[in-house]
Amino acid sequence: MSGEAPTEPLPVVGARSRLRPPAGTVRALALGAVGLTALSLWWLLPRDAPSGAPSGPPPQRPCPERVAALLPGAAEPGPLVESYETPRHRIVLCADGAGDLYYFGEFLDGTGEPMVIPARREGDGYTALAGETRYEISGGQVAVIGGDGTELARHDLVEAGPGE
Repeated sequence: MSGEAPTEPLPVVGARSRLRPPAGTVRALALGAVGLTALSLWWLLPRDAPSGAPSGPPPQRPCPERVAALLPGAAEPGPLVESYETPRHRIVLCADGAGDLYYFGEFLDGTGEPMVIPARREGDGYTALAGETRYEISGGQVAVIGGDGTELARHDLVEAGPGE
């Protein structure tokens, strides 16, 4: 036996050999776990609005100076509530400093005198009364109703700027 070449030892039957994972596998798994945890936290935890986003209701626009000057007893101008136009009219609803609501109406072509009358909110619209004539704003229209309940006119409204 002295002349025979040395042989490798025979494997033991039933013994497991230890395989090493490919290089970098442990690091990749750890990095994946950290990323998955960060993504889960970002998804699950509440987030505040961005600091540049408005919080709460938008600020109220002031009633246009020209309209505010016509409001009775208005020491302090109040907010602009709504502003509309028809093909011939401008309608502006403003509150005075005390919170009373007024309907301002005028012809777009500048003819006639502007009209300022008390108004009130009703349901999804507004109502203003000038003598026996009632102005009802609702559903994107203004209706002019006579003292006997007859509809004198009806106009489609378009939201508009306040008009100075």
